Amino acid sequence: MTSLKKTSIIAASLIALITSCKKDKNDTIPETPVSEHGYALGFRTSVAPSADYFLTTKDLMSGSISATNNGIEQLGWCYYGKGGSTIFSLNYDLNECKGYNISEGKIKEAGRFIFERMDYMYESEVDNNMVAIGAPWGGGSFDCQIQLVDDQDVSIHKNVKTPIYVSHDISGAQLNAWPTGIFIQDGKLYVSFYPLNSVSWGTALTDTAYVSVYSYPSLAYLSTF
Repeated sequence: MTSLKKTSIIAASLIALITSCKKDKNDTIPETPVSEHGYALGFRTSVAPSADYFLTTKDLMSGSISATNNGIEQLGWCYYGKGGSTIFSLNYDLNECKGYNISEGKIKEAGRFIFERMDYMYESEVDNNMVAIGAPWGGGSFDCQIQLVDDQDVSIHKNVKTPIYVSHDISGAQLNAWPTGIFIQDGKLYVSFYPLNSVSWGTALTDTAYVSVYSYPSLAYLSTF
């Protein structure tokens, strides 16, 4: 796709356009025309100063992708998640998340909230939540935050702080548990992770795979294996 020589797509997940939508909570938010069929994606221009957009395109294999008269500009560096019919644009610079719905050829903002950290996201298939885990980036706390984000009111409705698993390196220093995957089945939430040093970010314990198990949706810790 020749246009990708000039632009970089920053969203790792591309989602089919959603045809269902709920009533917009703020009628003053502008609606942006989009194509009826295609893909929704995060988009970053490569021209300095760069800008992030949430937009749609009909085709990913030919033609060009442009933010001209298409999509909504994001005020900062963004990454994306999904829950139910809502696409979440997480602004890394402002720690603000905006939820968008797509319906009848238009992108509509459905709400927004402030978050602390969300480093790994997963779309629940049992209740339309987006499950997001925020991991500690430095010393002082070893707790991750397992958060359930409601796609209907675009808010964090449950936030459980947990170390996921307490482990130490050979010097006795406690390690962070960095989440790498989420899976939900039969009322249980499975979180895969690896231990790393909170200062050096070293990963000395590389010979073992770890999974912690929580009840879902209560998020009570059950076990680690």
